[in-house]
Amino acid sequence: MKKILTTLLSVVVALAATAQDFEGTLKYNYTVKVSEKIKSASDEMSKPENKEKMKQLQEQMKDPAFQKILEGNPKLKEQMDAMIKAQSSGSGNLVENMMPKSSTMYMKNGNYYSKSEGGMGMDFLFIKATNKSYQLNRDQKTYTVTNSTEKNPSAEKKVLKAVKTTETIKVLGYTCTKYVIDDKGTKMYFWNTKEIKGIDYEKIKAQMSQNQHGGIEGLEGVTLKMQVVNAQMDMTMEAVELKKQSVDSGLFVIPADYKETKMPEMMIKK
Repeated sequence: MKKILTTLLSVVVALAATAQDFEGTLKYNYTVKVSEKIKSASDEMSKPENKEKMKQLQEQMKDPAFQKILEGNPKLKEQMDAMIKAQSSGSGNLVENMMPKSSTMYMKNGNYYSKSEGGMGMDFLFIKATNKSYQLNRDQKTYTVTNSTEKNPSAEKKVLKAVKTTETIKVLGYTCTKYVIDDKGTKMYFWNTKEIKGIDYEKIKAQMSQNQHGGIEGLEGVTLKMQVVNAQMDMTMEAVELKKQSVDSGLFVIPADYKETKMPEMMIKK
């Protein structure tokens, strides 16, 4: 799941950072299918006896001693809360419930804010003035810097190579060319267009590989459809609405009541 989110972040930040003259919204819908192995494990977690254990865990989390432990590891608390939220959704597969159903991108002056619907309640923000990207957790009211202009010698830098094909499809009336990435058992398919006005398509290619923890080389244009397939799941993200409209500048700031949490070391070291 981390690989999927990192790839999505690279795509959307590159678009936002180069949408100099475009102001408006772009909405994506998501569909997720998990493997039988993952589904079986998820179904096991959803059994009544395991739900009862999860309720017991929720009660334990209220204990002052437990709360103190979680205060020292806010990311662990976020992950535990996300699993509890997904399990208590009442329908569907636990893993599928952790993924968003849709997300809406708000773009203005090279800034970007993506609000998700469903899933873990994670949003993404890119502020052009600081050239920083953030992951926001609405439930916990926290944020994490996912890239930085500061050098981090311990950060893993991995750039993926996209191969352009001759296949095309139409998405929202725009002609999209298919690109393929094969990354050690994970196949990624992108359908990109260069027909949307207000986007700097020369800069977008450079921006794609500037993420602190990696990026993608070889993609041209805006991604209107993306599919990620591996042994665990098959996830598709597809644009369903593109609107040129006025966007509130207040969306592109971190809420004052949000607290910063750090990226876990296991996610940034080689």
